[in-house]
Amino acid sequence: MLRKVGWELRWQIRRRIADVRSPRVNYTRGLDKWAGVDLTAIQRAASPGVVLYGGGAVCPPGVRRIPEDVGATPGERLQGIAVVDETTPDATRRRLAALAGEGLGIATLNALRLGIIEPVASRALRLSSVDLDGEYNFKVRSPKLNLLFVDVPKNASSTIKTVLFSLEKGDNVNPAWARYVYHRRWQPAFPDMVVDWADIPWQSYLRFAFVRNPYERILSSYLNSGWRFRHGDKTFREFVAELPDLVQRPNSDMQAMHQKPFGHFVPRVDGELFLDFVGRCESFDDDFNEVLSSAGVTARVSPPVVNASDHAGYREHYDVASRRVVEHLYGDELELGRYTF
Repeated sequence: MLRKVGWELRWQIRRRIADVRSPRVNYTRGLDKWAGVDLTAIQRAASPGVVLYGGGAVCPPGVRRIPEDVGATPGERLQGIAVVDETTPDATRRRLAALAGEGLGIATLNALRLGIIEPVASRALRLSSVDLDGEYNFKVRSPKLNLLFVDVPKNASSTIKTVLFSLEKGDNVNPAWARYVYHRRWQPAFPDMVVDWADIPWQSYLRFAFVRNPYERILSSYLNSGWRFRHGDKTFREFVAELPDLVQRPNSDMQAMHQKPFGHFVPRVDGELFLDFVGRCESFDDDFNEVLSSAGVTARVSPPVVNASDHAGYREHYDVASRRVVEHLYGDELELGRYTF
């Protein structure tokens, strides 16, 4: 799985994750909800300001309650870190987002459980091209778990959505929800999970995505995205040779979307990928359960296998030319996941 430390990568991810996993505890509305949070580190990061909390649990020592009328006074300024969770009212989230800037950062409680102590203070969100002009919504939020999932095609996205749909509707993972994973189905069925960047306070969710070895991802796309049904006469290497043109197609072309690079789907803040956690498909169960644990899911989840593909030995499908195409188009993903051929 990914090392949980700050990296010097071409894409700097806004994250500081400790090397130890958060304990799986039964979060209640009392102080148990703060288990696994290093309050000393949070208070140090907030200095010279204070740590504020806007949820329904008890405030631990050294943490103040966010006033219900926060942001109602013209010219009001706050200094420190505002902590939110799934119990924070949307109205409070929006007012905090309006106040965020120099002196005030926003952090989610589930991010703090993962050891991410760098709050979001900037409002300079630059949407991805998918958000701006895409026909489909590639973001899924879980109000119940305070999670926001960035859906990158062919990166275990169907499995993740099936679990999130299940947990949003109940307490157990139900593979039957897999029938809703396609974009035209899940948005009408789960309107509260649709992300509207113009409306939701985007700082107040734990944002995560998964990365996959692009050599394997592109082969999976060729074998499973319907490409062969439309262009069955092309070999895999011919398909790879066309990728530079394919990834330039409009976002409304779903065949092209399955090939577009990871960064095409992720919004940025101050030029950095706007993610708290990036898991690897190669260690999917452990990484995804770590995200769920941060959201208070106490039992380890065994994710159902949805839209799986079995194509071990991807190296035999590539030659030197096709490898160079992947290295050129998906170099950031190779570096992000520290993949080699």
